[in-house]
Amino acid sequence: MEQFSMSNVSGNIVNIHEYSNEKSQQRIQVEDQLPFFSELQMDIENETSYIAQAQKRLLCTRLTKFLHLIDYKLANLFHQMVVSTASDFLNKLKENLTGHAIELHDNDEEEHNVVDIETEMDLSSDENKPLFLIKLVLEEKDFAFCPTYEEFLTNVKEAVEKSKKAVMTFENLASDDYFETFTSPVINGKQEENEVAQGPVLTEMFQEDENLHRLLLDIEQTLQTAFVMATKQAENYRPLYTFYLENEKLNLAELVEHEEDVQFYSTMLSKFYEQHKMIEAVPKFESVGLILMDNSVLQAETLPSPLKCIEILNNRLPKLAKTKVDLLSNEANIAQSKLVSTPNSTTELVERLTFLDKIERRIEDMEAGLNVTRELYDLMDSYSVPVPPEDIAGYSALGGLLCHLQKTIKNESSERETYKTNLNTSLVKDIDKLKQEVKDLKRDVEESFLMDVNSEPRKVTDLLSSLAVRLEQITEQASQYKQYQRDFQFEVTHYEELEKVASELRLKQLLWNSFFTWNALMQEWRECDFENINPEHLRTQTTEYLKTIHQIERGLPVNSVTLSLKEKLKK
Repeated sequence: MEQFSMSNVSGNIVNIHEYSNEKSQQRIQVEDQLPFFSELQMDIENETSYIAQAQKRLLCTRLTKFLHLIDYKLANLFHQMVVSTASDFLNKLKENLTGHAIELHDNDEEEHNVVDIETEMDLSSDENKPLFLIKLVLEEKDFAFCPTYEEFLTNVKEAVEKSKKAVMTFENLASDDYFETFTSPVINGKQEENEVAQGPVLTEMFQEDENLHRLLLDIEQTLQTAFVMATKQAENYRPLYTFYLENEKLNLAELVEHEEDVQFYSTMLSKFYEQHKMIEAVPKFESVGLILMDNSVLQAETLPSPLKCIEILNNRLPKLAKTKVDLLSNEANIAQSKLVSTPNSTTELVERLTFLDKIERRIEDMEAGLNVTRELYDLMDSYSVPVPPEDIAGYSALGGLLCHLQKTIKNESSERETYKTNLNTSLVKDIDKLKQEVKDLKRDVEESFLMDVNSEPRKVTDLLSSLAVRLEQITEQASQYKQYQRDFQFEVTHYEELEKVASELRLKQLLWNSFFTWNALMQEWRECDFENINPEHLRTQTTEYLKTIHQIERGLPVNSVTLSLKEKLKK
C-alpha cells in the first residue's frame, strides 16, 4: 500500500499506516476475547434453551454494534483527514499567494515586486519557497506555460482523488468475514441475519460534503489566481516575443548585401545588442506567489535570434570597410603616380591638366569617403566587432595617403599655368607637323596617273584607298587639336589646305568610281536582250552620270578620264 499522510482534525500529520496498525491492534484485542466466546458457544450449543439462545444473540448483537461504532469513528476520522488535508493545502496556497512580496493589482502598468530566486530567495526556507515550478516557453503564436493551467489543475484533482482512494481502501470491520461468527452467528443450527445497518460509506460522505466541495473549488480558484499573476509577469517579456518574431521574418543577410549607410549599421547593431541585453537581464528563475517561473527555456529560445543578426553584421562590416579602404587607397595611389610623372607630349600635357581639374574636385569626395570609413571603424570598435589586423593597418595608412595626395595636388595646381604654356607650345609644333602631312597628302593626291585614263585600275584604287585612310587620320588629328585649343582657350587653327585636299580627293574618288561602274553597266546592257532593257531606267541612270561629270568638271582640271567617261555617256 502507498504511504499517504493527511492532517487530522487537530492539524497534526497522520500516517495511514498508523491507522492500519491501530486497526490491527483493535482486531487483536477482539481476538483476545475469542477463547471466552468460543467456550460460551460450546456451552450454548449443548444447551438449546431459549434463554441460552437469547444470551448468545444479545452478546453477538452488542459485539456487532461495537464493531459498527469503531467503523463510524474510523470513517469520520478518515473523512476529517481528507477535509483537513484539503483545508491545510488551501491555507498553504493562500498563505504563499497573499503573503509573498508580489502583489496583484488591477492596474497592468504597476510592476510586481518580483524576486530573483538566484540572488534574493532563500530556498532553504519554507517561508519564501514557491510551491510549484512552471516553465515559460515560446510557441508559434504566443507565450505558454509548461505545464499549462489545465494540465496543472488536472494533476491537482488527480492528487485529491488519490487521497480519497487511499482512505477508501479500508473496509468496515463489521463487514469483515473474520467477524462473521459474531455479526451473523449460528444459533440452534441456523445462521442469524445481521440486523445492524451496513455501516458508513466514505464515497457517499465525500459526495455529500458541501464543505469539501467548497474547499476544492477554492483550491481551483486560488491556482487560477496564481496563474493569472504568472501570466501578468510573463507580459513583461512581451518585447522579447515581439522582436523574436520580427527577427525571424527579417532577411538581414540579403538586406545588408547592398547596404553601405553607416547609420543603418549603427541602428541595427544598437537594436540587436539591446535585444541581447534584454534577454540577458531576464532572471532564470522568478518567484511569483505560488509559482516559481523557470525562464531558462525562454532565454534559450530567444537568445540565438539577436546573436545571429549580430553575427551577420559582424561579418559584413569589416568587408564593407575593407572594400572602401581598398578603393580609396587604389585611387589615391593611381592619382599620385599620375601627378608625379613629368608630361612631355601634347597628349600628356592635356591629360595632366584634365586630370588635375578632375582630382581637385574628386579629393573632396575622397575625404568624405575617408570619413565614412572612419565612422565604420569607430562603429566596429564601439561594438567590439572583430577586424583583421591587416585591415586596420590599411585603414591607418589611408589617411597618410590622402594627406600626401592633397599636397601633391596643391603643388601641381601651382604649376597649372606652366603646363598650359607648354601645352600651347607643343600644340603649335604638332600642328606644324600636321600641316606638313597635309602637304605630303596633297602631293600624293595630285599624282598624274590619277588623271590618266590609261592608268592601271588596281594601282589607282589602291592609292585612292590609302589616301582616304591618311585623310581620315589627319582630319581626326586636326579636329582633336581644335578641341584642345577650345578647351584651354587657345587660338583655334584653321586648316584651309586640308579642306582643299579633302575636296580634291573626294572628286577623284567619285570620278574613278563612276568610270568603273559605268563600264560595268555598259557590259551588262550589251549582254542583255534588247527587249529586256528598260529605256526609262537607262535614261535615268545616264542623267545621273551626266550630273556627276558636270560636278567633276567644275572641281577638277580637264583630264582624259573625265573625257573618256563623257564620251561613253554620249554613245
